[in-house]
Amino acid sequence: MKTEKTTLKDFLIKFFFYGVLANLFASLLVGHYTHFSIGIVTFFGILAILYLTWLKRKLRILLSGIKGYYLSFSLEENPKIWESDVTNSFWYLGISGASIITFFERWLSRLPAGNTFSFKFLLMNPDNSKIMKRQLSFRYNLNPENLSPDQEKKIEQEIATLSKQIISTVTRLKNTQPYREGRLEIRYHDKFIPYWMYIFDERKAYVGILGKGEDGLESPVLIVHRDKTYSNVFNAFFHTWERIWEEAVSA
Repeated sequence: MKTEKTTLKDFLIKFFFYGVLANLFASLLVGHYTHFSIGIVTFFGILAILYLTWLKRKLRILLSGIKGYYLSFSLEENPKIWESDVTNSFWYLGISGASIITFFERWLSRLPAGNTFSFKFLLMNPDNSKIMKRQLSFRYNLNPENLSPDQEKKIEQEIATLSKQIISTVTRLKNTQPYREGRLEIRYHDKFIPYWMYIFDERKAYVGILGKGEDGLESPVLIVHRDKTYSNVFNAFFHTWERIWEEAVSA
């Protein structure tokens, strides 16, 4: 059975049309213009209440801190948002960082001399084969507890590759000027993460949603902002990042 979707606009049009007809019919029966006027005033009063209720819901979404959503976020978008949004600090939570390290190095080379930006990188522990197995099984839409011999072999090979990628990213990060100046910190986490995250200046977060069975290179991205007057969605992601950082170990 096909279900018809009714939008707010459709509802208001129908409500207005049938409301006017009903009031007109009632006024004709009673024979007094005053009754019709009162009906119109009442109708528009109800209409105003409905509109304000709908507007309040929209306002709540706005106040939640959600500022945008990318259905697809390509790698080339990364340096663009770094350059436009970062003014003080850059925090990253991910798996290996292999997909962004080259873009990151280029961005650093374009920053003005004498800048005081600070950086934090949270990467997966390259020695934790158990958590890497779970992460890779998620990527390939497999059950890590029920792998066939061929799947087990494939995952083991992928674990070795992932571990090398993480170590390579760390080596490259340690060769940067911010690291040598003590402005870039790197830690290893032991968490399964079906997302990656940027936090800029402790006020704005980009959260990439990793789909099961997908590589995540062009994953959807949610953008949330901090609000100084109340807690919102940003706070949940920010405190999650802080908790993982506190539990992580230095690379």
